[in-house]
Amino acid sequence: MLVLFVTAAAGAAADDLTPRQARLFQVACAACHVRPDTGAPLVGQADAWGAERGLETLLRNTVDGVGRMPPLGGCGACSEADLRALIRFMAGIAEPESPR
Repeated sequence: MLVLFVTAAAGAAADDLTPRQARLFQVACAACHVRPDTGAPLVGQADAWGAERGLETLLRNTVDGVGRMPPLGGCGACSEADLRALIRFMAGIAEPESPR
């Protein structure tokens, strides 16, 4: 099953997605980000994402579209919060800790 493959590839970060975001991932993201033949960076391969550029850059690329990825990553149902969570999940970017 696709979800099991992705969860194993991304590690514990999958726990950070809500059930709705997990469905959005399956519908909008997985078609490209779990298939090596698409040229898209794969889930869990942090180096391929250029995560060192930061979440804001990756979010801007997602919103604008980059390469063959359409604007919003093809996810018209995704909110900004959804996109941030999905990008963190796929690129392996840790959630920032909340100040106490």
